[in-house]
Amino acid sequence: MHAAGRAHFLRGELLTARDLFTQAVQCGCVPAAVDLARTLRFTGEAGAARALLTPLLAQEYSAENRALLSLELGALDLAEGQLRRAHDHFTAAGVLLSPQAVSRPERCRAARLLASTYAQLGLSTPAQHYLSSALTHAQGPERLLALHAQARIALDAAQFDLAAQALEQARPHLDGAPVAAGGHHLLLGQLACARGRWETAMAAFEETRRLAQRSGELGTECQAALGRAALLTAQQAWGAAHAELLRAQRLSPTPYLRALVDLRLGAWHAARGDTQALEYLNLARAAFVALHLTRETAWCDLHRSAALLPDLTSAQRALEDALQARHAHGSPVLLAELRLLPHLLPLLQSRRPSLAAQALQADWRAAFPDEPFLIELRTLGQTAVLVDGQEIRLGMRRTVELLAFLLLRGPATRSQLLSALWGDDDPRRAANYFHQAKRELSRHLPWLRILLDKGSGEYRVSCEGALFQWDLQFTQRELSADSEDEVAETIRSLPGLFLPDVDTQWVREERDALEWTVMKSGLSLMKRWSERGEYQKCADLAARLLDIDPCDEALVEYLVTATLELEGRVAAQRALSGAAQRAQQELGLRPDWEQRLMGTLAPLPN
Repeated sequence: MHAAGRAHFLRGELLTARDLFTQAVQCGCVPAAVDLARTLRFTGEAGAARALLTPLLAQEYSAENRALLSLELGALDLAEGQLRRAHDHFTAAGVLLSPQAVSRPERCRAARLLASTYAQLGLSTPAQHYLSSALTHAQGPERLLALHAQARIALDAAQFDLAAQALEQARPHLDGAPVAAGGHHLLLGQLACARGRWETAMAAFEETRRLAQRSGELGTECQAALGRAALLTAQQAWGAAHAELLRAQRLSPTPYLRALVDLRLGAWHAARGDTQALEYLNLARAAFVALHLTRETAWCDLHRSAALLPDLTSAQRALEDALQARHAHGSPVLLAELRLLPHLLPLLQSRRPSLAAQALQADWRAAFPDEPFLIELRTLGQTAVLVDGQEIRLGMRRTVELLAFLLLRGPATRSQLLSALWGDDDPRRAANYFHQAKRELSRHLPWLRILLDKGSGEYRVSCEGALFQWDLQFTQRELSADSEDEVAETIRSLPGLFLPDVDTQWVREERDALEWTVMKSGLSLMKRWSERGEYQKCADLAARLLDIDPCDEALVEYLVTATLELEGRVAAQRALSGAAQRAQQELGLRPDWEQRLMGTLAPLPN
């Protein structure tokens, strides 16, 4: 029964393996009890696994059997983030196993698990010592798991080439242990995410989900859902991201994974500008601090920094906390998370970046020496592409418009692109312009690519490697934030029209849509402020919005009402006359609303 159970376990047939191990345990087989506990851990039943093993520790067993028990109890602790307890169990197992049997799978497993534990504790020297031992002596399925441990440790150390090499070496061993395939693809996804290869990462996480569902590995499926949720959140696919988070919430079998779910929920709310973001992030941080997990604590602080914007002082303080946790851990563990936080970039790219921001940029450049830190697409009030603050001179004026069209309305077919951007040109000439623009991008901006899906015949934009920021996308996000001050500051600092030098139909439509969003957000703010008697805010914002639409009657009415409350009737009449004169310059005649509003300011008869 035990041998048959192991065969099914390695094939990833966990439920069948669980039944066979259960029968073997009833015959008093301690190794079968350990394998049953491992299977229960994989299927998300950690409590049942611990309840099975803990009473056995009090029994008189051989040193080898006690070592097996310690190894699995340590693995349970490691999965739950209890690193100190895991370390004690793995060390005890190493003492019990005979030094002469250094090549035995159990001793190799102890070395591998100790390496993983030390790495998560931020202790690289013992981690490398035990990892070297495991890699030197491990064979068969244990060799595969040792290579996975090497990849995981290399990922934390931002040694991405080494991680990729370890996973490539592990791949041939998957045939002998399909049960590890889900974990293998999870690591591939995490590596691709850290490198900014988001499409590769999404595909790897989807394959992880498929394999985990087939085998019944709840924890692995949960982590796949969290990986997809993180990427979808960064891409502002709110509904799809939230669906993944709900699935992960349902699957999370340990307190550690539940804290990771809270972290991703907090990141989701923060990216949307929701005020409850800090509630989730603080919950996750408290859980990780209680577990003494400096890496995960650093992740939480980085996301807290993003959530606290535009409060620069508080955001900077959280960023410094993140850097302190990163230094405590001893590895550049923030890089993968940094890729998921494009709205944190203004804090990192300010004219006078803080020491924390400089340190994060130094980590980035050490890990990615051949890649820029940031690509900026500017389409509000100007048309430009910047790489690490330096403008890239593009010869074709439509190249930036092409990027903007695909980002806003893509994916799109070639005919849709040609019609929207070069509709007035000869079709042959338009097609030539399109291919010239693509070539110009590949020559000057190899990280920002226009890709063709051969199945659908549609083009889309992909940014791989560098961080990417688009001013329009950032503005749209800020306009939907919960914070009134954040929305107001976004309106006040709006730099200008969308693609001001372009006059194609689709650009005019998007320009009008942005103006409508700005006006709607501003009017909503002023309505609330007026009801609360915050007239100075109303006056300031109305004046700014009249720069955008000087003929809007509602804006003028808010300005006049606020001025009446703040400075009196004469000042209000003067403000109305100035607004009417400005509208006349726009319309060519005095606006209809001037007389009506002036009537509301007339003094009452005695």
